[in-house]
Amino acid sequence: MRAIRSRRPLTMEYEGQEFTVFRVGDLAERVDRSSQTVAYWKRNGILPESPFRRERGAGHDNFYTSEMMQVVVAAVESQGGKGIADPAAFKQEIEEGWKALGFNN
Repeated sequence: MRAIRSRRPLTMEYEGQEFTVFRVGDLAERVDRSSQTVAYWKRNGILPESPFRRERGAGHDNFYTSEMMQVVVAAVESQGGKGIADPAAFKQEIEEGWKALGFNN
């Protein structure tokens, strides 16, 4: 696993509590994928929406806590570490992990 080379984390609020969050590029580094791959996962519903979002133009940016990124890393590893063999199981594992952390999207 690569170390996160942060692009300046942000502080965002969720249910009245502040969290340090990271951008998609940081998540991509953590799972050893390109930002384009993570964007593909988002576009195609393979990666659930993050509860940390910021509107921009016609869409929005997603942000992730370090713990949320670790859940995604575990889901990638459970898929064999290469491609996503079972997108539904991948998404479900992430949703359950984020919910266990207290994040409902």
